[in-house]
Amino acid sequence: MKGGTDSDGRRDTVTQTGEIPVAQIASRRRYPRFLVQKIVSYCHGGQWFMTLTLDLGLGGMKIETYKRLPENERVEIKLVLGRDSIGPTGRIVYTQFPPEQQPISGVHFCDISKRDQSVLQYYLSNM
Repeated sequence: MKGGTDSDGRRDTVTQTGEIPVAQIASRRRYPRFLVQKIVSYCHGGQWFMTLTLDLGLGGMKIETYKRLPENERVEIKLVLGRDSIGPTGRIVYTQFPPEQQPISGVHFCDISKRDQSVLQYYLSNM
């Protein structure tokens, strides 16, 4: 294992495959995540893909993807929440490759309107 330093000066533990363990990423989260499956679409490479969330919070979500999404890549998002939807821009934080499953990517909401933030907060507070 080797390590690096993130933007806050914290030291990362990196595996031999170059990945940061998800538990380490989760410990940095500002907001809790809720295990919830919601329909979500994301745009990558000019194409839209539809999938489900695996978890969701005010700061981001985890989704199944059809292929590897490069870290730090920005993606447009359309997320259905009850009778409403939001459209933040996300940044890919990590992608994992679980055995015999689709890739999983962690997405940080890096650009979200106040309206979308309010809709998301209302939805999560009423779960």
